[in-house]
Amino acid sequence: MSQMIKKGLLFCSLCLKMTSAYSQEGLVSLMKYTENNYPEILAKQAELNMARSSLDMKKDNFLPDVDVSYDVNYATANNVTGMNNSSTSIGISGPPVQDPSYDGSIGSSAGIYMKWSPYTFGKRNAMVKGANNLVEMKEYELLDKQIQIQGSVAFYYLELIRAEKQLDVMRNNVERNEFLLKKSIRLYDEGLVSEVDRFKFQGELAKAKREAMEISKIVDSNYTRLVSFLGSKVDSIEPEKFFVKSLPNSRNIKSDIINSPSIIASDKSILYHSQQVKIAKKSWTPDIELWSMFGSRGSGFMYDGTVDPSHGFQLSYTNYGVGLQLSLSLSDFLKKKNRISYESFALEQELQEKELLLNNLQLRDRVARSKYRKSIVIAKGFPIEYEAYLKAYNTTLLQYENGLSDYTELIASQYDLLNVEMQKNSVYINAWQALLELSLVQGDLSIFTIEF
Repeated sequence: MSQMIKKGLLFCSLCLKMTSAYSQEGLVSLMKYTENNYPEILAKQAELNMARSSLDMKKDNFLPDVDVSYDVNYATANNVTGMNNSSTSIGISGPPVQDPSYDGSIGSSAGIYMKWSPYTFGKRNAMVKGANNLVEMKEYELLDKQIQIQGSVAFYYLELIRAEKQLDVMRNNVERNEFLLKKSIRLYDEGLVSEVDRFKFQGELAKAKREAMEISKIVDSNYTRLVSFLGSKVDSIEPEKFFVKSLPNSRNIKSDIINSPSIIASDKSILYHSQQVKIAKKSWTPDIELWSMFGSRGSGFMYDGTVDPSHGFQLSYTNYGVGLQLSLSLSDFLKKKNRISYESFALEQELQEKELLLNNLQLRDRVARSKYRKSIVIAKGFPIEYEAYLKAYNTTLLQYENGLSDYTELIASQYDLLNVEMQKNSVYINAWQALLELSLVQGDLSIFTIEF
């Protein structure tokens, strides 16, 4: 069993473990759900099943072809044919006559015909190897598709958490502006602030409500995207709060891009096209066939010239034969050069596409590692930033109440606090999404799921 298949099984086992630890709508169970329900994955599974069936058919080519036939006809006495050829039997009326006779009677025949090609100059072996490479390629394409779809589920799950936490922040901001509006009215009544402050706080409250509605639209959008991967069976999704309270612990993640499913699938595709080149080079070779025939016939014409139709149904005359046939297709010989060129170009295309894929994955790996490291550093230092802006806002609010600061300073401090509150949970989500991207590049989601 290859390393990547083992990784796939490991991830499946992790999914089963984590499902018991979370609710039915937990992230890992949602990721697992797509394996047997998402159309793109089911389509890839169907492609794999087709490739396996094709491989079975290629293997069956080693077995001989056996045809059984039975024929009843009405023919003239001139007909002396009675051999079985492939699946076609020609009944005879016979026996031969000295002078042409167009009198007709019943004739019949039945037989078994076998054809076998024991040696194909390597063509059959190349076809089986190519079909086997195709099966392996489809297996890794299926695994890669599962990883990519499950990664998308995880990404939008985290985005849903981000949007919901930001919506909580905006709702709190609405309440804060309601509080400030009431305070400005009280301070106005006491003659400590101008009526302009009250109007401005009314505007800020309306603005906060509008921004909260905009964030709620983002929540709905992320929820819809997430459900699009899961189907209508999942009626409700309750995101885990774990992802905004904890950071991943992984630090030195080994780079194993060469063993990612997409790279291995590309390798198998290259092997498949290599076999197609071999088949094209052997297309001019002759076909060697062993054949054998065993059959019986009946004729309504008797040797004394009389006619007995009932005798035409009696398989009273037996034939058998064996032979060796060597055939060479001149058209295949003439087309050989073009076919080899076509398959060689297809192979070259696969080689270049693999190089492009590898370069792309290496670039994504470097970007993801850098993003992950920086996200961890930012998230760890963020509490200090948050506490500083919170203290600054509370101090400014106290000064405003005592007439030591004006509206402009208070609103500026409030916006600074709002901005940092919006980022408070996002810095955690960014770290988790960076780790998710790194696991997708490696083609191993257990790098991500092992953290929770």
